[in-house]
Order: sequence, then C-alpha cells, then structure tokens
Amino acid sequence: MEAKRQVARIEKVAGTDDQVNQIMSLMNIDDKDKRIVVVVHGEGGIGKTTLAKLVYNQVSCDFDGCSFLADIKEATQVLGGLQLLQTKLISDVLKRELEDVAFVSRGTEFFRDSLCNMRVFIILDDVKNAFHVQKLIGDCFDRFASGSRILVTTRNSVVLEESPQIRTYHVSRLDKDQALQLLRRHASIPTSSSRSNFELWNDALNAMAGLPLLIEVMGAFLDIKARRKLYELLREFIFWKRDFQMQFGLP
Repeated sequence: MEAKRQVARIEKVAGTDDQVNQIMSLMNIDDKDKRIVVVVHGEGGIGKTTLAKLVYNQVSCDFDGCSFLADIKEATQVLGGLQLLQTKLISDVLKRELEDVAFVSRGTEFFRDSLCNMRVFIILDDVKNAFHVQKLIGDCFDRFASGSRILVTTRNSVVLEESPQIRTYHVSRLDKDQALQLLRRHASIPTSSSRSNFELWNDALNAMAGLPLLIEVMGAFLDIKARRKLYELLREFIFWKRDFQMQFGLP
C-alpha cells in the first residue's frame, strides 16, 4: 500500500473527531461508483481548514491522486494565481513537477486529456465563489474516474448550485466545555481556580464565542503574558537572593 500522504501535521481540536466522522460519512469513500462533492461551510475562524486537513491526512492514500489547494481566495487575488493553483493541482495529482500552466483554459484541457481515468481526491480550501471552482476544475469532475471526491471549504453555504453529487456540512461553534479544553491547551490555566478567576475565564470564553481560531490566538497570547510574568517574578527572586547573600555574607 502507498505511504500515507499528509498535507501537514496538525493537532486535533476538541470536538473534531465527531465532525471529521460526519464529513467522512458524507464523502462515503467506500462507494466507488459515485463522484461526490462535499461543501464544508461556516464562518471565518470556525475550523473548516483544520477539518479538511484532518480528513485529507486520513483518507488521501486511498486515491490514485490527491491535491490540497490552500487559501484559494487569497491566492487568486495575486496576478497569475489561478495558473499557479492549477499547476500545483496537476503536479500533485500526477506526483511530478510540471511547468507552469500558461492559460487557465489549457489547465482544464489538461484535466480532460490526462486525468480522466484517475480516481482523485481534491480539497479546495477557502473558496469565495463558484467562479474559483469553475476555473480550477471546469466541467472536468464528471470526467474523473468514479469514486473521485472533492471537498470544498467556504464561508458561503451556496457556493455551488444544488446537485445530487453535492452534499453540505455546516461547521458549528465549540460548546463551552470544548472551548475551555482548547483554551487550556494553549494557555496556562490551572484546573482549580478561585471564584474570581473562574468568572474571568468564563467571561473570556463568552467573548471568544466558541471560535477555535480566536481561542487559539487568545490562548497563546495569555500564555505568553503568563510566562513573561513568571520570568519577571524569577528575576525579582534572583535579585533578592543575591542581595540577601551579600548582606549576610552567604556563598
């Protein structure tokens, strides 16, 4: 069996196991007779890309060719961005370096000519609208081998027109327990706190509204502040100890 492909090493976030399982159920990769598109949608910072990476790492080795195209909305804002994305997509699926695709239309022709018999898994991450999908894939999805899958992450729940091939999954915010678990992973929060501290953390969690990205950023910020405070206390202790030793002539 082919070595397992991984788009990146990534930590699981609280609650992702259930979400990944639900997405996997929609993908139904054991059904080799269908081509399926799964649209994973939700607000920014909700964890769509994290879920896509976890799914990719789990199932990519089951396909003839795979590609993970990240940050499509941002990449397409650069001149020639679509061509670069198509070049990466084709190179990933064929598993070899490829010269830049000169024109977007030539890229879709390449799909028709070279990839039509391959069972592929393609992730299109952070898609703004159907234009991106159309330009990257064109009408080639039906030309891929049966059993192919495309997973799209987007903030737009209706980024693609309804079709029997298309299934959607809405990513919900973390509940309070999941949010606290994630915050504890990124910040130094004692398991037992005073009532005032507990209320402070509770207010912080309410402000972060169950958004994983915001919780991770805030947790890292709080952890840095805690470490700085600890460093300041250690410095004060070292200076106090030095003065104490000098005052009493201790070694």
